[in-house]
Amino acid sequence: EINRAKEELKQAEEELARELLIKIHDQLEGLKIRQVGSLERSENLHIKIMKRKIWTDAFLDTIEGNMEAQKSISEETDVFKEKLKEAKVFHSLLEKAKDSMDKAVKVMDIRREEGKDRRENKFNDAEIKDENEWHLDTVKHQKVALAKLDRLLDALKDEIKKPKKPRDLAKQEDPMQPPKEPEGGMQPRDGIPPTAQLKVLRAEQLDLNQQTEDFAKRNPDLTKLNEDQQRELMELSQEQERIHDLFRALFPPPQPLKEGDP
Repeated sequence: EINRAKEELKQAEEELARELLIKIHDQLEGLKIRQVGSLERSENLHIKIMKRKIWTDAFLDTIEGNMEAQKSISEETDVFKEKLKEAKVFHSLLEKAKDSMDKAVKVMDIRREEGKDRRENKFNDAEIKDENEWHLDTVKHQKVALAKLDRLLDALKDEIKKPKKPRDLAKQEDPMQPPKEPEGGMQPRDGIPPTAQLKVLRAEQLDLNQQTEDFAKRNPDLTKLNEDQQRELMELSQEQERIHDLFRALFPPPQPLKEGDP
């Protein structure tokens, strides 16, 4: 009877953990859906602007609405990430997603301010170049944020889909003995299993490897980098350090034994 009660308690705990995962997943899914909408609005507005090749009051109202919508998603992402402080990999990716959202807003703000002075005449070639570059910069940041959210969702989906492990009560430990320590030494943080965090971290490393490879192909001679290229290289280096720090947080090195310890 004691074994059965312990087993029922463990099953209840596992079900609660799964329900928490589903709740976190649903919140992330909501952020993703809104971010997809924000990206689509940016794409649609650019098409309209370039078709007219001039800014209008209506376009200015639209981009201001787009900015407010993106700010709202960023603020919600910021609140959500604070609920996952102990799940350091998830917390870090949400922070990166928010940062990309904020960068998109900054570019939209620059474009809006310039647009106020572009309501009189059709764009010249230099202005067309400006408009296209601002658009590409905006959607680049929005897509980075979306990719981060997708990466987190993929890891959670795999965890939620995992079948329940069958349990054999006949093989349960002696109820009079203290419970065994969980294997592996890695416990869920804020409801996020370590396997989900590790999957996200691996995906981040693969993505960074690709970015680094692309940079090397574009810039074979590192002694001839301009200011923007140097900044990009520094950002790649900082990103690698971030991933290393997260890996060390996920797998901390064993503490050295103190004198007198068995």
